Amino acid sequence: MAGEEARAENLESTASLPWAMIYVSKAAVITGDIAIGKDSSVWHCAVLRGDLDRIRVGECTSIQDNAVVHVDLGNPVEIGNRVTVGHAAVVHGCEIGDDCIVGMGSVIGSRAKIGRGTILGAGAVVPEGKEIPRDSVVIGVPAKVVRRTQDFHQIRIEASWRVYTELARKTLPAVEEMKGDPKKRVKIEGVAGLDGMF
Repeated sequence: MAGEEARAENLESTASLPWAMIYVSKAAVITGDIAIGKDSSVWHCAVLRGDLDRIRVGECTSIQDNAVVHVDLGNPVEIGNRVTVGHAAVVHGCEIGDDCIVGMGSVIGSRAKIGRGTILGAGAVVPEGKEIPRDSVVIGVPAKVVRRTQDFHQIRIEASWRVYTELARKTLPAVEEMKGDPKKRVKIEGVAGLDGMF
């Protein structure tokens, strides 16, 4: 009974919130030109720095504890919908398609592209500029495609984003969906023409 009362109270407290919400730990750091889509979450001690270029995070995506998302001049970050970025992963100036898992402690270098429906194993390192085809299972240093995803991999991807979406709603503070703003980028003098070279 107490659990039902608490659940009802929680629903009442969120009834007046705008429909498009995201969930952000008070210990997370989010700075610069960053957009985060509805029902996405940023967890404890994660850092997103859109200081030199933009960061775009889709819907129902989780950026988990201690993950770092950063950019370079001319190398923005684009993270799709329903993506799980695992604990302590580093996502740098790259693109990640929809429905992916970025494993714990993995690193994705600038200009890399991760295809839709891919699972990147824990500790894998994707070199700068490398393109991973969609529906791949990728492991190792440097990262290599070892197989195509199968039905059970896709079930795992879906379970991951669904669990974290619900977990965020129940445990993290809700804030309004974030819209990007290029005015929040930092202008660096003396680097004209160097976009995309880092």
